[in-house]
Amino acid sequence: MTKHNIRFQAVNPQFTALMKRLNEAKQTRDQAQMAVVTQNLQGLMKEHDVSPFRAFTLPLVQMPFFLAMFYGLRNFAYTPLPQLKEGGFSWVTDLTMSDPYWILPITSMALTNLVLIVSNHYSLAETILTHTRPVPMEPQQPRTAPMPSTSEISYKSHRSLPCRSSLRCQL
Repeated sequence: MTKHNIRFQAVNPQFTALMKRLNEAKQTRDQAQMAVVTQNLQGLMKEHDVSPFRAFTLPLVQMPFFLAMFYGLRNFAYTPLPQLKEGGFSWVTDLTMSDPYWILPITSMALTNLVLIVSNHYSLAETILTHTRPVPMEPQQPRTAPMPSTSEISYKSHRSLPCRSSLRCQL
């Protein structure tokens, strides 16, 4: 989510209330009220540096490149190259003809729908995670295993060893 979207979501309740007032003014054809509400909308958007049309800037920038690639590839099929008629792949043997079995369009449609479903699922999960309160957990005591002290270990190890010196055996 971009900074603009976050700012716009913060202003959205005020924005929708002003839009509702603007629609009411349009229905009653009150020009003065429409002018006042429009100025309020413009002031709100300028104050918070938001615009409902800013979301269209990236697609508008990408559109010329997309159209150039589309028409370039489309016209490429009409060039008289023998490799396009004979150099296909799998079931598409002639690259100048459309797909006779509609496999590519159906696969493209299925994968596009899969991406939309998965992204909707993750955005829903993100919304649930960000808008729910964390449940407070009870503090837990640290769990430690009972360990013998070092003096107990050294005493037991000396008692279990066979006596080789007379001093240690007398202990």
